[in-house]
Amino acid sequence: MRSKKIIIAAFKCCLLFLSVLLIACASTPRTVAQDDRISLSDGGPHTGTWDSKNVSVDYRYTEQSGVIQLSVSPRAKRQFSELTVWVLFVDAKGNVTGKQEVYSSGTRPGSPTLENKFEIPSGTTYLSFHSRLLAPAMTTRDMYHPPKGR
Repeated sequence: MRSKKIIIAAFKCCLLFLSVLLIACASTPRTVAQDDRISLSDGGPHTGTWDSKNVSVDYRYTEQSGVIQLSVSPRAKRQFSELTVWVLFVDAKGNVTGKQEVYSSGTRPGSPTLENKFEIPSGTTYLSFHSRLLAPAMTTRDMYHPPKGR
């Protein structure tokens, strides 16, 4: 009887993992709404803040000869086990022309400022950001001995 409960708990964890994986793969936008676009300007430095429901990203960039020097400082608005942030390069119609990871926390908490340097894809007139925030994961103990009510 106990082994059956362990198998069911393991199966539920596998389903949860696969669901998160599918959501992560399918969640990268192909277009960006006008309100989420940041005009790409020559020179710099240019600074600002990009906000979403779960994450705030303070950014600073300098653009010169098709290369962007970008600093980001992400802040999660709730607890997380993993935070990943990408910069999106966007054309005049809102289509994503490129994407680069600019921050990944793994399992480390905190929100350091990171410097990144990228070539800007041709046709890019805007920047935006995209983030993935994963909620704290269950521990192995929770998996085999779930609290009542789970």
